Amino acid sequence: MPVNAPPPPPGHPIIDEPRTRHPRGNDETARIAAESLLASDSALDESLYRLIAGLPLALQSGLPPREDVCGRALIRLDGAGRVLRVESLAASYADDARPPRPSPQIGDPYLDHWLALNLAGPALAASVAEGIAAVLEGRRASFETEYVDADVSPPQWCRLQVLSLGTSAQDGALVIEADVSARRQREQHHSESQRRLDCIIGSAMDAILDVDDRGRITHVNPTAERMFGHAVGELIGQPLELLLPARFRQAHGRHVDQFAASAQRSQRMALRSACGLRRNGEEFPVEVSIAKSEQAGRRHFTAIVRDISARVRSEEQIRRLNRVHAMLTDISSLIVRVADRAALFAGACRIAVELGGFEQALILGLAGDEPKLVPLAVRCRAGAGPSARLAPLLALLCDPLGRPALCALQALRERRPVVLDLDAEAAGATARPPPSEASLLAVLPLAQADRVVGLLVLHTRELEHFHAQELALLSKLADDIAFAMDYLDKRDRLDYLAYYDALTGLANRSLFLERVAQFMRSAAADASTLALYLVDLDRFKTLNDSLGRAAGDGLLRQLAAWLTQRALDSSLVARVGPDQFAVVLPAIGTVVDLARRIETELEAIAEHPFRLDAGVFRIAAKAGIALFPGDGDSAEALFRNAEAALKRAKRHGERYLFYTRSMTETVAGRLTLESELRAALRRHEFVLHYQPKRSLDDGRIVGAEALIRWQDARRGLVMPTEFVPVLEETGLIHEVGRWALQQAVRDHQDWCRQGYEAVRIAVNVSPLQLRHRDFIDDLRRVLGGRPESAAALKLEITEGLIMEDVQRSVSSLSAIRAMGVPVAIDDFGTGYSSLSYLAKLPVDSLKIDRSFVEGLGPDTPAAALIATIVSLGRSLKLSVVAEGVETEAQAQQLRALGCREVQGFLVSEAVPADLFAQRFLCVMA
Repeated sequence: MPVNAPPPPPGHPIIDEPRTRHPRGNDETARIAAESLLASDSALDESLYRLIAGLPLALQSGLPPREDVCGRALIRLDGAGRVLRVESLAASYADDARPPRPSPQIGDPYLDHWLALNLAGPALAASVAEGIAAVLEGRRASFETEYVDADVSPPQWCRLQVLSLGTSAQDGALVIEADVSARRQREQHHSESQRRLDCIIGSAMDAILDVDDRGRITHVNPTAERMFGHAVGELIGQPLELLLPARFRQAHGRHVDQFAASAQRSQRMALRSACGLRRNGEEFPVEVSIAKSEQAGRRHFTAIVRDISARVRSEEQIRRLNRVHAMLTDISSLIVRVADRAALFAGACRIAVELGGFEQALILGLAGDEPKLVPLAVRCRAGAGPSARLAPLLALLCDPLGRPALCALQALRERRPVVLDLDAEAAGATARPPPSEASLLAVLPLAQADRVVGLLVLHTRELEHFHAQELALLSKLADDIAFAMDYLDKRDRLDYLAYYDALTGLANRSLFLERVAQFMRSAAADASTLALYLVDLDRFKTLNDSLGRAAGDGLLRQLAAWLTQRALDSSLVARVGPDQFAVVLPAIGTVVDLARRIETELEAIAEHPFRLDAGVFRIAAKAGIALFPGDGDSAEALFRNAEAALKRAKRHGERYLFYTRSMTETVAGRLTLESELRAALRRHEFVLHYQPKRSLDDGRIVGAEALIRWQDARRGLVMPTEFVPVLEETGLIHEVGRWALQQAVRDHQDWCRQGYEAVRIAVNVSPLQLRHRDFIDDLRRVLGGRPESAAALKLEITEGLIMEDVQRSVSSLSAIRAMGVPVAIDDFGTGYSSLSYLAKLPVDSLKIDRSFVEGLGPDTPAAALIATIVSLGRSLKLSVVAEGVETEAQAQQLRALGCREVQGFLVSEAVPADLFAQRFLCVMA
């Protein structure tokens, strides 16, 4: 048979038949099998060929592989176990350089030869003896065993294989001695490699999963069991999606499909958004590496899953710490720039929310003797406004009265941060908070050296917040805020002491003079008068020495509060000395009003009961007054002059004095006159005199103007120019004006009862009267609804008063005319009337001011003005009266200009009512 014969086809018995006893085949079949063996390895010699060719086909298929046969022999035994033939394979069948073992001799019992080699212990020897005997006796078809040949170096693994050659004991057996050290080494290496691989996989910190092409799990390591919480039996055969959250399954499937279709052998999916799913439903972040391979034409995947929860938590913790560090930096910068506590609190809360990432930040201060929490600043993330979120947050920290809750009290008393789990708090509550509030709250005390001044409250929905390191940094941040509060308080205290009196809280002299300077600039711009006065307490030193300083301080505090209440503005009052106060009045009406006010203040001080521990005390005071601009052009000068006036008042025993002596005298005279006028009103010393109005056409008396006089027992008859301004300043004009209307109606009624043809009496109305809200009602009460009373009166109102508020004047004048009382515009031509408004005014006549009449002459401007007024009155159907007519020439010129009625000394001076009736009224027929 040629050496290069083709290999046997599939199904050849040498390859495929099992090792069972078969009847001997024919020689041709054995020959073909031998040729196949020779074709597979040309190293087989002819003698071995002949031996193998004589074997049964079933035994030929049981020959060891070439790599397992190394440096041994084939031995033919007869039925008694003696050697019939020996073929050594050391030189022809292996590349073994080791010296061969001694071969058995023909005819020797093989078992004795094998035992003589001392290759094994007694147990193996007995086993081999029994195996050879069983094969030779036909009880077994074959026997094989492996053992270690320790006599060679290095030791060899040997295989002894005994094959029966027939169906009877006489057929003998074939013994195959083979060196299987190479196979054993491969198996041992493979076993060691497998052991190491199993150890590595079993001890790996990552989960390792084998997945088939259908996505089913075929193998997992112990870490996967621990990571996902499933036992091996629960995972094998399950889809990989079991270990993924539902929202990631579709994306994961697409990703794996793309990877399977790609040419890549492996891919790492280190996605932070990737999540694993534990058996208890907990999700956790993972990194995934996938490798693919093919086995038997089927794709296979190996996934290595790493739980990165700890790393994510660590990174998140570092991120939060970095945010807190950034907060510390920004708040430190804020502290340097901030000017007041409100800006500090608002800025700190803003930084905590915008830079620190907190849901809400709140700063609470402590107020009152009993600790109460007061919100000072709050900041919330975009969404619900602060008012919507502040209420539930405050409800956790304090009750509706501001008294601290348990967590706040703990932070205040122990001066340490307190973390509140709102979920846990809500679990036992009757009403669970909304989801936006169900998270963590940190309450940090704002502690200064000797006390806690407030709380910094931070709210977050990140459950990993507020660990030890973060709380340490946040505590430092709270300490920085508390330090800034202390610094601002001390700075404010220094500023306060520089400008304020520590005892009373009022401005001191320095701040008061700055304020006075500002008021003086405003007064100068408005051309108004400003007053500064000093108040000094009488016998204060005696009270202070006798009752003690505490009582004196209490009195000063009460007086400061009382002065501030009276002034209605604390910026107008200051304490400028131990028992001395200063008051500035930025605008005053008249000097008399000022004097009256100060006198009233001093009287009120003397009557006010100041309550001290020793009882109730009353104390008198004196005042010195200086006016701007007359008494000084600077705040310092005005203050010094007020001091001079005060010293003079104390020296002379006066209650108050002005800096200027003449001003004091004037004010004293005006106050005396005011007192006398009040007495005159009570004693009915006011009287009305009447000045007639004459028609230039026929000389008849067509009316009268009532002019008030004061019949003083000491002075005699006093003209109105001396007392009417005082009546207006004091407000007495309302009572006197009301009396004048009533008296004019009574005189008119008396004239009628006496049989005279009475004329209308014109009564002047003061601007103060017309502006008063009760004037129309007062007039209505005077008339009493009687037509004869309305026929007795005519009201004269100055043009300037009407033009101050035209709309209001139209309303008032319409109401007056509706009562049947005509209205005249007095002093017409001096009030800058608008012709458009004049046409709308409900008036009946115009009175030309006496200044125009005094200027009459040939071709004078006054004549042109009077002519214009007369023409205007005629066009508006108004009567025109010229007052102040004293000469016949004036009367003639007025007649020539078209004026038909005159009033003045040419006709008569004002006379008493009875004399007026006798001289100017006609007796009714």
